[in-house]
Amino acid sequence: MATTMAGERKVPAMQSAWAWFALGLAATLAGFWPSFFSRPFDNALPQLLHGIACTAWLALLLTQAALHRTRRLALHRTLGWTSVVLMPLVLATGAWVLHLMLVDGGQSKLPMPLARMLGFIDAGTLIFLLVAWSLGMARRKRMPEHARWMATTLIVVLPPALFRLVMILVPGIAVPTGMTLAYGVTAAAALVPWVLDHRAGRRHAAFPACFVYVVGTYLALGPVGGSATWMRITEWIAGR
Repeated sequence: MATTMAGERKVPAMQSAWAWFALGLAATLAGFWPSFFSRPFDNALPQLLHGIACTAWLALLLTQAALHRTRRLALHRTLGWTSVVLMPLVLATGAWVLHLMLVDGGQSKLPMPLARMLGFIDAGTLIFLLVAWSLGMARRKRMPEHARWMATTLIVVLPPALFRLVMILVPGIAVPTGMTLAYGVTAAAALVPWVLDHRAGRRHAAFPACFVYVVGTYLALGPVGGSATWMRITEWIAGR
């Protein structure tokens, strides 16, 4: 994942992909430390399985980037097929957690208006993950595109971790401000490699699509996440 094909100019952001994946994994560990990693078995089974699956996915991204960086390509290709099992687990457990959150507010018993808004984020993220992973696998023999689509599967899951990390680091900060900071950093994580690609003359769709999705989700949180239409959709997801 971390290097480009022969004949292409190198892009620093992709050359150091392993470091960015490591940073994303570290942010996830820090953000979810109080609620998950410090006491994983205090969580209900759906949250436990989803946390394990997501952590394993991020670890796989980091490992794959490091393997490609060190040119251990045969192992990279072999290990990559584990995603055929791992990503469906991420999606299935994510959908399970989403369903339970919209039934009764989830393990934390969130107020239903907040649960619906967070559910809007989660539902969109699950859809984007499915599309990005599918495109990445379909383009696995076209390394620059494959690497970028896989990288977006890290970027889109950052807001929940970053939001929690902000709330830990800045006690008392307003929730909307924390959400804005989390989405601002996430949008930058998609924008920077997009700009680097553009300056290098590359025209790949992954990072632009990720940036548009992240910004669009943030802007739609209130108008769509709190709308009557979305409320009806959440009722259907909850099985009511």
